[in-house]
Amino acid sequence: DSWSDPTSLADALAKIESGYTIFIAAGTYTPSTTITNGNPDDVSDKTFEIDKYITVKGGFPKNPSEGATSDPKSNKTILSGNLGSGAEAYHVVTVTAPKQDGKKVVIDGVTITRGNAYDRGNRITINDISFSRGNGGGMNIGNSIVEILNTEIIENKTSGSGAQAGYSAGVFAHSASEVTFRNCKVNDNEASGNGGGIWIDRSVAYIYDSEIKGNSSGTAGGVHGYPDAEVYVYNSTISENKG
Repeated sequence: DSWSDPTSLADALAKIESGYTIFIAAGTYTPSTTITNGNPDDVSDKTFEIDKYITVKGGFPKNPSEGATSDPKSNKTILSGNLGSGAEAYHVVTVTAPKQDGKKVVIDGVTITRGNAYDRGNRITINDISFSRGNGGGMNIGNSIVEILNTEIIENKTSGSGAQAGYSAGVFAHSASEVTFRNCKVNDNEASGNGGGIWIDRSVAYIYDSEIKGNSSGTAGGVHGYPDAEVYVYNSTISENKG
């Protein structure tokens, strides 16, 4: 409710109601809550799960006072999948808010990094949507409407080989999702399978004023739209990706 009486990000995500905003001060945050229907004994099932239509806004000073404004370039707000002791989250951020007309999740002014999706055949079901632990090291978005602003999704990966090889190291959007990127960087993500930066699967993406650079994968190092995908790109750079 105020900078003088903050709470943890996990607690805020658990208690917030749709239509409200979480403001995040600069620093590094790691997930501590197991994904819905996940395995509490599997540390990598911890994620920042967004299951309501809220705004998450970073970029505020490390020790903010009332009236502080967001400046993501100066105040790095890092959501990290580095869980310690060599463990990494399958997905740093998972958006499970069920799709509703006129409502959207907004993620603004954060850095999403160090996720490691593994074994795409290993799945859980949330709201009748299948989420693969092997897809989307940075973000996994299922049947949601999401707007991503002023955000860097960098240095995430997928691992494994053969049938276990993870897909889409940066962002995996699936199951009739609608995702908009504005002024974002999706850079230096590395997939052991296909789809390095962004994979749009049976969904729609709009990419504005963004950079997708230095990603690598099996096929489609930068942006992968398959199957039944629509991808619209405006005033953006897609470069130096490789398969």
